[in-house]
Amino acid sequence: MLGTVAEEARLALITTGGPEGPTIILPAEVRAGEPFNVRVLTYFCNREQVRTEVVMRGTVATVKPYNRIVRNGKDCGPYNVAEHVASVRFRRAALAHVIVVGMGVDGDTVRAVRRVVVR
Repeated sequence: MLGTVAEEARLALITTGGPEGPTIILPAEVRAGEPFNVRVLTYFCNREQVRTEVVMRGTVATVKPYNRIVRNGKDCGPYNVAEHVASVRFRRAALAHVIVVGMGVDGDTVRAVRRVVVR
């Protein structure tokens, strides 16, 4: 895009500071060994979606959505919304946890935990 400068990818904004917290969509129950999607809504003014990282450690999946900031001289009106999708698979039956790590409106790191029953 003409007149824009892209910066490095950064953790995506996953909450707008309201009481509802991050929007994370995933099933409450899954089958062991079968992949399922974790959807995370991210908010931005002048960003472009870059990637979503997943790190699996036993019964814990850590999901990190990233966006790239694009400086184009525009003021931010209402936030735009983008959906990041990550594929997760737990190998054995257990009470598993999905931890989504992103950024809050104050720039601090935000962690949101969701439980998943693996049968």
